[in-house]
Amino acid sequence: GRKAGLKQILTNAQNTVMDDQAFAICHADTIADAESMKAQILAQHPNADVIFCQIGPVIGINTGINTMATICLGEERK
Repeated sequence: GRKAGLKQILTNAQNTVMDDQAFAICHADTIADAESMKAQILAQHPNADVIFCQIGPVIGINTGINTMATICLGEERK
Protein backbone atom coordinates (compact mmCIF):
# COMPACT_ATOMS: atom_id res chain seq x y z
CA GLY A 1 0.00 0.00 0.00
CA ARG A 2 0.92 3.65 0.35
CA LYS A 3 3.06 3.22 3.45
CA ALA A 4 5.20 0.53 1.78
CA GLY A 5 5.50 2.65 -1.36
CA LEU A 6 6.72 5.70 0.57
CA LYS A 7 9.20 3.52 2.45
CA GLN A 8 10.56 2.18 -0.85
CA ILE A 9 10.91 5.70 -2.30
CA LEU A 10 12.84 6.73 0.81
CA THR A 11 15.09 3.64 0.71
CA ASN A 12 15.92 4.13 -2.97
CA ALA A 13 16.72 7.79 -2.44
CA GLN A 14 18.85 7.22 0.65
CA ASN A 15 20.88 4.57 -1.14
CA THR A 16 21.81 6.93 -3.98
CA VAL A 17 21.95 10.45 -2.55
CA MET A 18 25.28 11.95 -1.57
CA ASP A 19 25.39 13.81 1.75
CA ASP A 20 25.81 17.31 0.35
CA GLN A 21 23.57 17.02 -2.70
CA ALA A 22 20.25 18.67 -3.44
CA PHE A 23 17.19 16.56 -2.91
CA ALA A 24 13.65 17.49 -4.02
CA ILE A 25 10.44 16.03 -2.72
CA CYS A 26 7.56 16.64 -5.10
CA HIS A 27 4.02 16.21 -3.86
CA ALA A 28 0.42 16.69 -4.95
CA ASP A 29 -1.33 18.08 -1.87
CA THR A 30 0.37 15.77 0.65
CA ILE A 31 2.68 18.11 2.54
CA ALA A 32 2.57 16.09 5.80
CA ASP A 33 4.05 13.03 4.06
CA ALA A 34 6.61 15.22 2.32
CA GLU A 35 7.71 16.80 5.61
CA SER A 36 7.98 13.36 7.23
CA MET A 37 10.15 12.14 4.36
CA LYS A 38 12.36 15.24 4.65
CA ALA A 39 12.93 14.57 8.35
CA GLN A 40 13.89 10.96 7.64
CA ILE A 41 16.30 11.99 4.88
CA LEU A 42 17.96 14.63 7.06
CA ALA A 43 18.33 12.11 9.89
CA GLN A 44 20.66 10.04 7.69
CA HIS A 45 22.05 12.83 5.48
CA PRO A 46 22.19 15.98 7.65
CA ASN A 47 24.08 17.99 5.02
CA ALA A 48 21.62 17.30 2.21
CA ASP A 49 19.76 20.29 0.81
CA VAL A 50 16.11 19.16 0.80
CA ILE A 51 13.48 21.26 -0.95
CA PHE A 52 9.78 20.79 -1.69
CA CYS A 53 8.05 21.24 -5.00
CA GLN A 54 4.37 20.94 -5.64
CA ILE A 55 3.04 18.86 -8.50
CA GLY A 56 0.82 21.22 -10.45
CA PRO A 57 -2.49 20.65 -12.20
CA VAL A 58 -1.04 19.67 -15.59
CA ILE A 59 0.72 16.60 -14.18
CA GLY A 60 -1.63 16.24 -11.21
CA ILE A 61 -4.63 15.63 -13.46
CA ASN A 62 -2.89 12.42 -14.57
CA THR A 63 -1.50 11.31 -11.20
CA GLY A 64 -4.19 12.40 -8.76
CA ILE A 65 -3.86 13.87 -5.30
CA ASN A 66 -1.48 12.42 -2.72
CA THR A 67 1.16 11.63 -5.34
CA MET A 68 4.77 11.89 -4.19
CA ALA A 69 8.04 11.75 -6.06
CA THR A 70 11.67 12.31 -5.19
CA ILE A 71 14.45 13.76 -7.26
CA CYS A 72 18.07 13.50 -6.19
CA LEU A 73 21.57 13.46 -7.55
CA GLY A 74 23.17 10.13 -6.89
CA GLU A 75 26.63 8.68 -7.20
CA GLU A 76 25.75 6.43 -10.12
CA ARG A 77 22.84 5.73 -12.39
CA LYS A 78 21.28 2.30 -12.05
